[in-house]
Amino acid sequence: MVKFSNFLKILIVLVSFAMDTQAQLINPCVAQNAIRVVVLGSSTAAGAGVSTSDSAWVNRYEDYLLSINPNNEVINLAQGGYTTYRIMRTSFVPPPNRPNPDVNKNISAALALDPEAIIVNMPSNDVSNGYSYQEQMDNLDSIVAFSNSASVPIWICTTQPKNYTDSLLRQLQFEIKDSILLFYSPNTIDFWTTIALPNHSIDPFYDSGDGTHLSDAGHAILNQRVISANIPSAVYSPLPSVDYAILDISPNGFVGCGDSLTYFSLVIANVGISDTANLAILIEGQNTLSGTFFSDTLSLNGGLNSCEIDTLNFYVNLFEEGNYSILAHFNLPADTISYNDSLEISLESLGHPTLVSIPDSLCSNGNGQLFANTNSQDTVFWYNSITDSIPIGFGQNFTTGLLTNTTTYYAEAVRGDLFYRDEIETTLNSNINWNGAMIDLVAHQDLQLDSFFVKINTPGNQQIEIYTKTGSHLGFELTSSAWTLLGTTTVNVIDPDNFTDVALGNISLLNGDTLGIYFQMTNPNSKISYKTIPSPISRSTNEIEIITGSGVSTNFSNNYYPRDLNCGAYFHYGNRPVGDCSTGKIPVTAYVSNTALNLGNDTIIDIADTLILSCPTGYSNYNWSIGTVNDTALIIANNLGFGIHYISASFTDSIGCCISDSLIVGIADLVGLKELKNDFFSYPNPATHALNFSKDVQSLQIRSLLGNTVLSQLGTFNKVVIEHLPKGLYILDITTSTDRTTLKFVKD
Repeated sequence: MVKFSNFLKILIVLVSFAMDTQAQLINPCVAQNAIRVVVLGSSTAAGAGVSTSDSAWVNRYEDYLLSINPNNEVINLAQGGYTTYRIMRTSFVPPPNRPNPDVNKNISAALALDPEAIIVNMPSNDVSNGYSYQEQMDNLDSIVAFSNSASVPIWICTTQPKNYTDSLLRQLQFEIKDSILLFYSPNTIDFWTTIALPNHSIDPFYDSGDGTHLSDAGHAILNQRVISANIPSAVYSPLPSVDYAILDISPNGFVGCGDSLTYFSLVIANVGISDTANLAILIEGQNTLSGTFFSDTLSLNGGLNSCEIDTLNFYVNLFEEGNYSILAHFNLPADTISYNDSLEISLESLGHPTLVSIPDSLCSNGNGQLFANTNSQDTVFWYNSITDSIPIGFGQNFTTGLLTNTTTYYAEAVRGDLFYRDEIETTLNSNINWNGAMIDLVAHQDLQLDSFFVKINTPGNQQIEIYTKTGSHLGFELTSSAWTLLGTTTVNVIDPDNFTDVALGNISLLNGDTLGIYFQMTNPNSKISYKTIPSPISRSTNEIEIITGSGVSTNFSNNYYPRDLNCGAYFHYGNRPVGDCSTGKIPVTAYVSNTALNLGNDTIIDIADTLILSCPTGYSNYNWSIGTVNDTALIIANNLGFGIHYISASFTDSIGCCISDSLIVGIADLVGLKELKNDFFSYPNPATHALNFSKDVQSLQIRSLLGNTVLSQLGTFNKVVIEHLPKGLYILDITTSTDRTTLKFVKD
């Protein structure tokens, strides 16, 4: 139940913070008004009790103000152990046995900084020092009056609970809290509610452990309470004239890959008095790589009321790769303040991939060669169908399998990484600088370590060595033989307070792998930074875990455990089949010609005959050997004359294939040739191996169309072998027991 209650406390804090932050940020007047806030106080305001300085309420509040306006400023004059006497004005003369004001950290010093607001946070030191209720309230009265006399708004934080063993002291803290809320309202900030228990001690959840200072969660409450005071709005003074401001220009859904219609939002506001004039905002832009220039004009009719905000939308063509500069500005006579009348942003577009498909045409069965022309930075995947997710090929060229019919494949050009990139890091907080340190990395899925970054304390050009071992480093800190040198590289350490990239990596890890890593400066006098910790710390993403390890002296000589090395790793993992953007699947076809031409069998016709030959209709480039260019040819025997004629034809089909065929036409004077009686015939015709006769033959003679005898045979037989004869038309003279006749046949 305790853990669940703590969770609810955290949830309430986060929700309240989000709501207050949102309410503050939607006021454009506040966002445009830069303010300086000075904090006076003691150890809580100075950051006591938190795990890192970033968690202290003053630093959190400063981050909040900077998120509203980067020109906002928080100056913290708080000093641990201070009481209200120490922050009194410089001219104040304290009573006997009371400390003098600190002229560098008191209300006079705060006002000298010309702030827009002052916050006073004095939690419990007055009571702890035995100062009376009246003393503390008189001092606060004097401080508030002095600030008001300088026309600077001042906010007084209440006392905070403290685990005094004396219940009277706890009660006094409570009474002073009530008096602050009563007498200085509305400029008060409640640092008591939620944090205190009914007995006026600190709720253990918010106790840092010393019974006086608050934990990170407690400071989060204080920060939320200061935000709720809405100081930026309270100190804002409306301008006496119209002042339009361009607050933001941002693309929507842009991930680096350009589109011909990339959607942008332009946020404008009137941070002065209300205005009803129509607005015209000019949008100008240029691709600084190609020089392409573009412009647009946005209109807003009826102007804006004071502190009203509006969003206008426009489109920019980012299809082309390059660096884009986009400027929005307006020029209004009524707007006398010009510094916020324009805003320029820059962004880089990878451009958008394009794909030009080049099909193939096969005039017979075979393997197709398909092409997809793209930018060299793009990756091309080939698929069997538009719905497939598993590619069958990669690259701009694709060779199909054996094709017997026209087949369509699909090519897709992808731009950007085909995997996900991420990083993991420990912390930048450190209190020791040493020559080397070890960590463990544990993979929670298959991934690739690309490179590392380390906080190196020694500036300038430095050499760093990275060793690795399979499995944890624990137990092998001083065993050099267990480690393999990954590499040594030189880095330029510019800022010892931040990470320096180390370009060593390319390590593959499988899900469940543990890898020990040892970072060592080659120069024993060069140092990397880490933090002493009471127990190991594990940090993880869904893909990888980093476990703090050991400080190690040069060349595996000494071991100090546990230590939190200031480091991290870049890695990539997974599969992004369409990268940042893609063309989508585009059809690319391998055409296979199934068109055929058959002019028929070789034949013989009489000199007085005609013959009609035909090609399939609907194609192009018909070409006959006799000069005809139509799909049909009329063969007039008398025009060709006696003899053997080779007739050919060709045409081009729909995919550009040339289709052709030919045949032999024999022309002879066939008048007077006796036709065979109905009861006698030869077969087959055309014949390949032999001619068969329907009854016995006593003799035969086979002549070519030129009259040459190519075969003679005597005897009684009903079959003759002709397989040795060349293809063509032949005339057959036959003598039977009752007659003599002539006929023709085709040798195939």
